[in-house]
Amino acid sequence: MIIDFPVIKIKEIAMPENFVKVAKTTELAQGEMKLVEIEDERILLVNVDGSYYAIDETCTHAECPLSEGYLDN
Repeated sequence: MIIDFPVIKIKEIAMPENFVKVAKTTELAQGEMKLVEIEDERILLVNVDGSYYAIDETCTHAECPLSEGYLDN
């Protein structure tokens, strides 16, 4: 018995020239945060249920560092 599976082409995403790799997904477990500094910017990397986010590290409401807090839901 021969089964033909469709060929799926994965579209390659071009990264901007100024893209800076700061971590691997394996370095950030689900529910964890990691602070990285790029030049004079502080960026918080967050893994929420397997989705990864990069946000400014300073809270817009209280002007405090988010990396000193904890991730809740």
